[in-house]
Amino acid sequence: MNRSISKQSCSHRFINQETGKCLHCGYMNIPIEPIIPVHKYSSNELDDGSLELEHYERLVLMLDEWKKTMTNRIESMYKSKLERLRDEFERQQATRRRIQAEQNKIETEYEHEEIELTNIHFQLDHFVSIDTEYTLIAASSETILLHDGRVFKLFDKNLRPLFALDLTNSMRERSKVVDLCYISYLSSYLILYEQGLWTFQPGSNANLVTSIRRRGYLSLTTNTKDLFMLDIDGTIEQRSLVSWTFLRRYTKQHLLNDYINDQLLSIRFHSIEYTILIAIVRTTNNRRCLMIYKHFGSNTFKFLDRILFPNINIYTISPIHLSHIWLITTCEKQSFFFLDNKREYHQREQQQIWFEFDFDYRIKNAIQFGTNQRHLIVRTIRPSQLRLYHF
Repeated sequence: MNRSISKQSCSHRFINQETGKCLHCGYMNIPIEPIIPVHKYSSNELDDGSLELEHYERLVLMLDEWKKTMTNRIESMYKSKLERLRDEFERQQATRRRIQAEQNKIETEYEHEEIELTNIHFQLDHFVSIDTEYTLIAASSETILLHDGRVFKLFDKNLRPLFALDLTNSMRERSKVVDLCYISYLSSYLILYEQGLWTFQPGSNANLVTSIRRRGYLSLTTNTKDLFMLDIDGTIEQRSLVSWTFLRRYTKQHLLNDYINDQLLSIRFHSIEYTILIAIVRTTNNRRCLMIYKHFGSNTFKFLDRILFPNINIYTISPIHLSHIWLITTCEKQSFFFLDNKREYHQREQQQIWFEFDFDYRIKNAIQFGTNQRHLIVRTIRPSQLRLYHF
């Protein structure tokens, strides 16, 4: 006798309460709302109010359990999508950096034929007088942001004033501005206070990053995909530029190692060699030197070199859009190009090219400006001016 056996459909009676999946067939049903059973009361139960209250409390507990289950599922889905978003962003950034590196390699080979940086002649394009001794500046390809001790002043490429931004009354506590930088990915300036971080996009309002609030920040820098912030304890905090999510922390012991009694003052990633970071360090005898590191994705900074210039104290350092070249100002109010041609500790070739200006003023800060590799913004004192040069 032939017997045909029909496959029975699963009734989904055995459900994992955390994932919502059927333990028998794997089916997952995400209900829009919990199913609340309707209780039919007998004539005797209608006269008993305690049974009605008990039924109501049972329904409330079912709702609470449903809420907890749905919250856990949504949180799991959010984390999964956030990880995929970050992976895709990093893949796109890696592709962009590779293409940019190939273009810069071609440009750099041409530049090195002309830019031995030995016979440099600076030509003044524009200048503007500044009524302050404060020296914090940052620049995009089109604008320059300067802090004058109270307000932030935005200038165009011809040093004409565009906008003034006052954040003094927006801070809950008295806090000093300690660093500025421009992030092309966000098309925004980052303004670092001792106790918090602001973003400012020209043409719109400044916004406080509410997820970042600590005491004692000193400096900030980026490597195109993440933000790195240095605090007074010598710790570097790494956060995502996508969501400001905290990623990891590098301790002073990890960074300084044999020079644990020194103090980290400022940090900068190179804009082309984006894995190279230079830190300005105050030594135990109150001298200032440079510490050079290579950053790896495996949560570590590899120490490459320590440079103590004879009779020179470093004041600021800024990357140039040329491989291995940095722009440095000194506490003696002078400036020079610093060429660091090798990345391995025992094979380093370094060179200093000093600025030669025929003017009666002193340099307090200098950064590169615009897309032209040969434009510099120089912040001077005595007289106090902002000066745009090309060379």
